[in-house]
Amino acid sequence: MGGDNGGMRWQLPALPRHANPDNQPPPLTPEQLLWGWNWDGWLVLGLVVMVGAYLWGVRRLAARGDAWPLTRTLAWCLGGAGTIAVARLSAIGTYDTVLLSVHMVQHMLLTMIAPVLMAVGAPITLLLRNLPADPRRAVVRFLHSWFPSC
Repeated sequence: MGGDNGGMRWQLPALPRHANPDNQPPPLTPEQLLWGWNWDGWLVLGLVVMVGAYLWGVRRLAARGDAWPLTRTLAWCLGGAGTIAVARLSAIGTYDTVLLSVHMVQHMLLTMIAPVLMAVGAPITLLLRNLPADPRRAVVRFLHSWFPSC
């Protein structure tokens, strides 16, 4: 598919950039599915910060003697963050632009599994239980405003 733009011809690429004929990942085998992880530093950093902040909040609650359900912590850390890590860093993330079936599995993990598990982790409840009264009121006021529903 091409077009004319002031005498210059352009053409849409047929394949994504990292799946061109010169740079394709190895064939998808069971071994590659298990061990073909692709480490993205920024994503790993984001996941570590996300899980670290959550665990810091849980630890603060425990330090003052308040209980926090282990199931919520596991849902956030292993369930939500783990699902994101598998969807983006494993072979699923490596082959997401090569195989449509893998791309669709990635969509399901990122849009249907991870958000539910993260919601079970109740991060806003954890935040509210850790904040002093005035910041807690500000967060509640923000949550009840029109902005989060946009």
